[in-house]
Amino acid sequence: MTAQQTDAPDQEDSGVAPASSTNVAADSTVKPVGEEKEVIATGGALYNDGSIDYAPAGVQFAVQSQDTGAGVKSIYVWVDNSAMQTNTAPIGFNAEGRHSIAFQVEDNVGNLSAMKTYSFIMDTTAPEVKIISAFKGIQMTNGVYVPADNKFMIIAQDKLSGVKSIEYAIDGGAMQTYNENILLTEKSGMHTIVYRAADNVGNIGGTMTNVFYIDGTAPVVNIGSDPAAFSKDGVNFISGKASIVITAKDADTDVVSIMYYIDNGEAAQYSYPIKLSGGEHTVKAMAIDAVGNESQLAEYKVSVDASDPSAYVEAEK
Repeated sequence: MTAQQTDAPDQEDSGVAPASSTNVAADSTVKPVGEEKEVIATGGALYNDGSIDYAPAGVQFAVQSQDTGAGVKSIYVWVDNSAMQTNTAPIGFNAEGRHSIAFQVEDNVGNLSAMKTYSFIMDTTAPEVKIISAFKGIQMTNGVYVPADNKFMIIAQDKLSGVKSIEYAIDGGAMQTYNENILLTEKSGMHTIVYRAADNVGNIGGTMTNVFYIDGTAPVVNIGSDPAAFSKDGVNFISGKASIVITAKDADTDVVSIMYYIDNGEAAQYSYPIKLSGGEHTVKAMAIDAVGNESQLAEYKVSVDASDPSAYVEAEK
């Protein structure tokens, strides 16, 4: 018996009529094949998102059926938009995207099953993954620097079956599942985060690497004068012409700001020179580096001697 329907069925119509037969039973009633099985996937696991199956590369599909009466004679399939063909082996697909298999089963006395259509989406592409630093990062000669309290977020996207998991490892450690933002317990120095993502059909992306440096050290501030002060009995003396000089250095990144206070005054941005009036003063200063580390408050006490010395001649008696 040969089925007469040779055109590919309309995949949008779920009620496609079965193909006609030249060997239909005498009562002209087409009976369904008994105990018909659905399409079975081999060579890989499927993932269903609640509405459709997703398949990884390499999966093949077999239409299996049995008949409790005369037995199954043939299985006819329409793959995507192809013409009808007799199915004798599992069906494989190469192209990513949506596919369909319409199928109909004939038994040995000419009974035809109702036509059914199985649709799925082949997903052969691994998720895209990237790491985002809460702090933008400061580019220095040897690499990118972030503060010690910086957090890293890993984001993965998959256009088809969806992201199943994200894994990462720190400084050569074992891979672990990513569940929340990453905060390193180690502080200053170079660090590496490797990461990857897998989708719901088992596609695993390549391992990505992020190398960065943590600047956990605050700047060091020094306060002095130009010219240098004269110390006497533990007191620093400068003239009214001298300037207060504030310097700050950071071991890793640049110093971006120096703030200073004179006596109990308001904070001001440091710019050379600073002149002081006569008398005793206390100068305090702090610095901030490029990743936000703040130095300790440095203090410098000085006495400004603004009066000129006097000389006189005294006669001996």
